Amino acid sequence: SEARYLPAALLLKAEAQYAAGNSASAKKSLKAVKDLVAQKGISKRWELEANLTGVINDASLKGDKRRDALKRISNQAGSEFASVRNRAQVIGAESFLDDKDFEAAKGVFDRISKDSKSDQRTLAIAWSGIGDCLFESIAQNPGSDANRETLNAALRAYMRVVVLYKVESDYLARSMVYAGRIYTLMETEEAGENAKKLFGAVTRQFPKTKWAQEARGFAKKR
Repeated sequence: SEARYLPAALLLKAEAQYAAGNSASAKKSLKAVKDLVAQKGISKRWELEANLTGVINDASLKGDKRRDALKRISNQAGSEFASVRNRAQVIGAESFLDDKDFEAAKGVFDRISKDSKSDQRTLAIAWSGIGDCLFESIAQNPGSDANRETLNAALRAYMRVVVLYKVESDYLARSMVYAGRIYTLMETEEAGENAKKLFGAVTRQFPKTKWAQEARGFAKKR
């Protein structure tokens, strides 16, 4: 039945509308998803997905307010819609990164990265976040011998996104840049080549993004 495919298409449309800065149209697309749930009796999961998309793109929600809104969705989803629950939680953990609370963030990212109910996007967010938390924990002196093990673990987390979650373009570009940055700190010829490849790939695949700008910036510093 057509109703099964329509909510996914409407959600994609809403995301594209938000990305284009057209939040009024995006909200209409999300309302259309919720109307389908009410009228056609399709899975409540779609209503939760629509609510989640709305919260993620609500610029007025910051810090605790954002986390509270995400927590409500996570609680509504529960174990019945665990993939939505996990995504709401991992996006909540991202706001801990903004608040520089890396310990709280990493606890969530670690747990969700091991949960078999997490979907591809959720795993991309979790592993990218693990990379951030590990890197931040040694940011004062990332190139030192004492921090080498943590630096390698951060690199593995970012490269996991690069290799396994290619469809999640936001997190892919970001992880390529940060993996490249770590390679530049390693100061071996092979690491330098790897950095160059990653920075080149970002500027080719995502030319008009802030990640391409960052890649060019790091590439110049080498």
